[in-house]
Amino acid sequence: MKKDTIPVRQKAGFRDSYILPGCFLLLFATGLLAATMLQAQPVAFSPHGAWHQGSPTLLAAPDIAMQQDAQSERDVRRNATGLRSLSPFAHETTPVLTRKSLADYPEETMDAEEAFVIARAFLVEEDSDARPVNVYGEDSSLFDGYINDKTTADAGLVPTGESYFWEVAFLNDADSLVHFVLVVDFEVLEFETYDLKDFPPEELPPIPISELRSIPDNFISSKAALAAALSYGMDELLFITELDGWFNIDYNLGGFFFDFPGLLDSESPVFWHVLFDGHAWDEQQDRPVWVEADFLIDALNGSLLGKLVFTSEDDHEFLDFMDIYTKLGNVMLDVNTNASLIQAFGREDDLLPDMPTGKSSDWMGVWYDDDAEMVYMFQTISGDIFAQNFFPLSDIPEEQRPPPGHFKPIDLRFGSESALNTAMDNGLRQQLEQSPSGTSARINYYLYSGYSDFPGLLDEDSNPFWRLEVDVEAFNEQWERVYHQIFNHLVDAVTGQYIGSVTETSAENGNFLPGRVTLHQNYPNPFNPVTRLQWDLDTGHHVTLSVFDLLGRKVAQLADGAYQPGTHSVSFDASALSSGVYVYRLEAGGTVLHRSMTVVK
Repeated sequence: MKKDTIPVRQKAGFRDSYILPGCFLLLFATGLLAATMLQAQPVAFSPHGAWHQGSPTLLAAPDIAMQQDAQSERDVRRNATGLRSLSPFAHETTPVLTRKSLADYPEETMDAEEAFVIARAFLVEEDSDARPVNVYGEDSSLFDGYINDKTTADAGLVPTGESYFWEVAFLNDADSLVHFVLVVDFEVLEFETYDLKDFPPEELPPIPISELRSIPDNFISSKAALAAALSYGMDELLFITELDGWFNIDYNLGGFFFDFPGLLDSESPVFWHVLFDGHAWDEQQDRPVWVEADFLIDALNGSLLGKLVFTSEDDHEFLDFMDIYTKLGNVMLDVNTNASLIQAFGREDDLLPDMPTGKSSDWMGVWYDDDAEMVYMFQTISGDIFAQNFFPLSDIPEEQRPPPGHFKPIDLRFGSESALNTAMDNGLRQQLEQSPSGTSARINYYLYSGYSDFPGLLDEDSNPFWRLEVDVEAFNEQWERVYHQIFNHLVDAVTGQYIGSVTETSAENGNFLPGRVTLHQNYPNPFNPVTRLQWDLDTGHHVTLSVFDLLGRKVAQLADGAYQPGTHSVSFDASALSSGVYVYRLEAGGTVLHRSMTVVK
């Protein structure tokens, strides 16, 4: 991933698999958002389009690979009649004000400076003590392309630096009022006021309201902000139009430094946040192409404060969660020293015949302050913080809220790679190797303390643990699933000790036909005195399965007869044999296969 300074981008909520920037006024949406994010079941998206429900103790586990679908849905909503409002007062984007109907579509575009003068003159008559703290608009090229169809075959959509709509927010510190003024066609179309005293403290910005920066009178125009962003690399992103793609640009002016921890602080200037989203379909390569970029521009002089660029071409770095744990732990020291890690989620896809590594490019980490009942959620890509969201547990309806003491702080000593190696040494490797040919696998890494999920293995005194959920499945040509098995392996995250495993088998496995004759590694191995041998047949065959010592002497005959296509297994008791290495041989329809096994007494 190539980038300059890295800010923390708050993206679409977990309903869309991302966390979007906060908005002024989440009075009606906060409860719904939090309830969604603390649903009893985590959700991970299957590459085949099906939703898979995971552990009932985890917060929602998003899949960042859903980026394309999430963006498309989000951008469709952007074109509805609600103007999005962005601000520091909450963690969701909400259509606070409504536009004119499309039949009465505005005729003229404006620069932010022009709309700001109109909004401020109007507000002086309503509340002369209020000061401006936020300006928001959407580049007119978005609407030109979707509504007026003004695109050209050669240039595609061209950003203008202007918008048909500008929303300006004003704050009265003394009376705790926030005013929203919507300017359309060079006049105030809508005006709304809300009393911040009605907001719970946790829904307000993480700094005193009085410390919110005022927008200076001499800020650079939105055209100038666009020109600056283009000069700092946005112009290179317009290749999306050459692929017959589209883009949209949001302009957000304010001093909300706390949206970018690690990059900005309370001394940072008021800035333009120019957010670029571009999407296209590459016909030649038959794949989606996308770009998302944040440009933070000094609102007084146009200098670059920082930028973040993500594209479909980025190379992702796969990391053990311990690397993420260290980084996010340092961030939490600056945010809340009382918060502790309570959960984590990551995944590997497209396994078999490749084995998992214990690493993921995308991780979610969750911290919790039990005294303040605040939840802190982070998403990372290649080790960089990609998204964050903070919300109080009180946002959850009481009947859906986890009971007191539900979240156990995790003193993490063993990361995901160590947990995987432990599981592989305790049966997972054999399970993967013995999976029928034609199957694929993915592995979810869950870190939490939900002892009640595995009552046969854990109790309330158990340490937090890694749960490795390995999903093995196969599909036919009609993409109907014909084989499905889930292996759960638990590893203590504090001691590193192996806890145990639970296997879930689906009913459709009986309909699965292997693609070739396969002899699997026996399990367990080494063993004493009993192990199980498994083989697959693509068609019906006469099968012989024999065991030999290293001198070539046959010591056991395990199978000799006709077998139907499918997967078969047999148990082998080596009580009569001495310790050592033995070879087992499968003959089926002209195919001869060998494997070795070890008896340990």
